[in-house]
Amino acid sequence: MCRLAPRHIRLTDFAWYLVMAAAVPAAGAQEEAPIKPRPEQQINVQQQQLAKLLVGKKYLDPYLVNFLKSMSDAGYEYKGSAYITDASSTRLCISHLLYNISDYETNILGPFVTLRLDESLPTVMGLEDGFYWSEVSHIQRSNNQVSFRYSPYAETPGTVWLNSASEAERVEQGMRYLAENCQGVY
Repeated sequence: MCRLAPRHIRLTDFAWYLVMAAAVPAAGAQEEAPIKPRPEQQINVQQQQLAKLLVGKKYLDPYLVNFLKSMSDAGYEYKGSAYITDASSTRLCISHLLYNISDYETNILGPFVTLRLDESLPTVMGLEDGFYWSEVSHIQRSNNQVSFRYSPYAETPGTVWLNSASEAERVEQGMRYLAENCQGVY
């Protein structure tokens, strides 16, 4: 009976040694950084919140900026504003940014003739399939305006006018969050 007890103790000591050896990393071994899961639910929430904040707001799209600049360079006058009509998400990290240009008027047909831009262009413009938040950069806020660049129009920023500086701050934060967290999605 005495001989069984020491063997039992030795097995217990050996088992304890194995557990401790497995728990302590080998010398020089580095721990791997945990893989950060993509916060898909939070991305969806941000896209929904931005959609609510952006609809109905004055917007100057990079394409429209370039179009109006070329009209101005050619000596034509214009007046009016475009307003966001749809900023809903199409899928994770992709949102519509459609805007209505029916408020714009120009004298492109002559000094006494006023032409509404929606008579020569579609009333609603923007990327029908949506744009990728991962391609948004240079997000800047100034008072109640938020400007950003979208990679196909990297030279010309788009600008949204919000109701207040605090609303602009929320839009800026949402855009920054999506631009950062949507990297590598598509």
